[in-house]
Amino acid sequence: MSIVTAEELAPGAEVEVRTRYQASWARGFEVASVDGDAVHVRRRSDGTLLPIALDRADVRQRGSGDESPWMRELHDIALMRIR
Repeated sequence: MSIVTAEELAPGAEVEVRTRYQASWARGFEVASVDGDAVHVRRRSDGTLLPIALDRADVRQRGSGDESPWMRELHDIALMRIR
């Protein structure tokens, strides 16, 4: 498990969150605020603040996983088409 630094959790930082269903990582979020170990995140696509705070362990810096760079690029292209 990677350690998340204060800089990575600064408001506006682009992050991925761990899903509860499959424990995979989902993109498209940014840090809204941090209160101790509770991280409040916002969906980047529509600016909606998630209704619950996430634990610090369930948030990581965008692109910090093992996914290849071309997969990240494909994901970003798909997001641009949705917006």
